[in-house]
Amino acid sequence: MAQIKMGTVSLTVPDHIAPPEKAGNMTEVEVSRIAKAPRGLGLVAAACADTMEKLAEEGNSFSVPGVTPAEVRKGGAASEDVDLAIIDIESMLNRFKQANLLFDARAYDLLRQINDQVNAQSKRNPELLERFSVLVAYFKKKRGGGGKAGGAPEG
Repeated sequence: MAQIKMGTVSLTVPDHIAPPEKAGNMTEVEVSRIAKAPRGLGLVAAACADTMEKLAEEGNSFSVPGVTPAEVRKGGAASEDVDLAIIDIESMLNRFKQANLLFDARAYDLLRQINDQVNAQSKRNPELLERFSVLVAYFKKKRGGGGKAGGAPEG
């Protein structure tokens, strides 16, 4: 099994679908020059490998220089298997994105509670506004989602 590491994340995949060194390091131009295969590549590769083997068993002289049925079958299988891995990784990414929303919501709720108390108690103890200046500034900023500063969405 191959280990692929990026930042704090480590992914284990079967060796036959470990990304080549070049993957992830190509320019847009290099990527655009790669032939894009239609769907069904693995099934077609397996069928061609079978046909090549049957023809060889029958004594037929069909051959492609430098191409073996085993190599064709292996390439098609890797193509299909990496497609399945991508689906799994996308599902995991979706799970982490939802986890991020939940973690953010919980942390934001905690900060809102602190902010509410700072605002309420600062009437009697104005020093709290200075002590929590980072929090106060945070809630004065406009939120990225088009909402009001530190409050509910506009509308």
